[in-house]
Amino acid sequence: MTPAYLVGQFDPALVLLSYLVAVLAAYTAIDLVHRISQNRAREKLWLALGALAMGIGIWGMHFIGMQSFTLPIALGFDPAKTVVSLLAAIAAAGFALWTSSRERMDRRAAVVGTVLVGAGICAMHYVGMFAMEMRPGIDWHAGLVVASVAVAVAASGATLWVLFRLRGIARRHQLLARFGAALAIGLAVVAMHYTGMAAA
Repeated sequence: MTPAYLVGQFDPALVLLSYLVAVLAAYTAIDLVHRISQNRAREKLWLALGALAMGIGIWGMHFIGMQSFTLPIALGFDPAKTVVSLLAAIAAAGFALWTSSRERMDRRAAVVGTVLVGAGICAMHYVGMFAMEMRPGIDWHAGLVVASVAVAVAASGATLWVLFRLRGIARRHQLLARFGAALAIGLAVVAMHYTGMAAA
């Protein structure tokens, strides 16, 4: 028997807002990596605050994105799974900041960082999706799930590289470079999120 699918629709304003939140989180990360690299004495404080700010930003983007999609059924969220999703986002953000703020980032550190940050982003997204309380439940499209994971890992690697390299840009070009990088990173985060939503 062919399964029946619920037809939903996106709110363009909320989709745009989710992107802007992702860009803001990315810019925060870029600024904090610079601050950490310039002030090692307060490294732990900046890492903790940065992980909270960036993690909450990514998590906020995720849930705004979910709220942008409406279905003709009642929806709820499991509080415990929602909190786990937030913690995964904060952990991923913290590791991204720690990795990209090092004095050196060799190939091994880049690969391990990419995998762990990508895994954290995927955990945030899919735990958040599993937190949804709805009937009927979600039927996953395996190909799009794999695609979303691939996007998350690729975006994580690109983000770490950009965060690390931006520190070497001349001061007069910093603002434009940071803004452009934040737009690109935000787009990558949003691409992963909406690919994951399309998989549901």
